[in-house]
Amino acid sequence: MTTPFASAAAHHARHGTPYPAQLHSKLAERFALDGSQTVLELGASGAGPGPGVLALSLTPLADHVYAVHPEPAVLAEGSRLAGERACPNVSWLEGAASAVTRLCLPRIDLCVIGGAFHRMDGERVLADLDTVLAPRGGIAVITSPDGLEDLTDLLAKSAFSRVETTTWEQSAAVTAAVTAVVATRPRR
Repeated sequence: MTTPFASAAAHHARHGTPYPAQLHSKLAERFALDGSQTVLELGASGAGPGPGVLALSLTPLADHVYAVHPEPAVLAEGSRLAGERACPNVSWLEGAASAVTRLCLPRIDLCVIGGAFHRMDGERVLADLDTVLAPRGGIAVITSPDGLEDLTDLLAKSAFSRVETTTWEQSAAVTAAVTAVVATRPRR
């Protein structure tokens, strides 16, 4: 399958806007990432920051990271970047977010989704993630503040109804703001 992301993967890898460093600290703290967890990036940032930017940035904090995207060119660019950056603990898997249960993944501790969430069938993806995430696992959707209410409403109606948001302002030259929406199952 070839998508518009195929021709843009290398461009986004070179010119994409990185996520703020505080995001990684937030995820490490919130999910107690200590190098023993398994992380999944759905959508593997085929646009915006670049191929697998979340996956690659989380490799020092995880035992293994799986980056999933439907476009082979995005996966190839991400794999190239992983080699350049000496990130051996990331696997690049071709697939759609709507097929996450068919990827034969191990239990996942954290699923991160960049700007791709709005292109996914959110209800289905959240239901599928409920089956692959560890009991204390969670989701982090990285987005702009636009449409935040719809996203938090969708999460609140899912198994991951414990929602918190954090927004970081950035320079206007980069992007106005980045918001992390972290969702976990309610504590029992």
